[in-house]
Amino acid sequence: MDAAQIEFQSIVTVSVPHDGDVVLELERFAKESGVTSAVILGGVGALKKAVLRNLGTTSIPPYGKEETFEEGFEMTSIIGNIGLHEGKINSHIHVSIARKTSEVIGGSLLPGSIVYRRLQVVLGLAKSLGSGGLDFCEYAKRKDA
Repeated sequence: MDAAQIEFQSIVTVSVPHDGDVVLELERFAKESGVTSAVILGGVGALKKAVLRNLGTTSIPPYGKEETFEEGFEMTSIIGNIGLHEGKINSHIHVSIARKTSEVIGGSLLPGSIVYRRLQVVLGLAKSLGSGGLDFCEYAKRKDA
């Protein structure tokens, strides 16, 4: 088991505008702001399109098929991380979203997920990953993770 102590340099709120792509806008913010490691602490808003992927197999990597949902959703949860890995900003984001019937679906949020009106996401910008550090993106690719 690995663990890392994370100290936050700051906590910021990023507003993703109407018709913005959630994943691409958060990655763009990180790139333009020089963020090398951030934790998604939460968020509030709505989506009109969600592209999700869920566990499809027990093999590594466990990627299932992508599914696209185009309807109004209230975001009930968003968590994950954004980090610099091999010179490129990457993200790993999970969401739970509620349909108008209150049915909740969720999974890994992928590019193509579009905001309805506005989405605010709270990020903890990491100051330090502690001794030895933990590269979020590399850790997610490990077979024993």
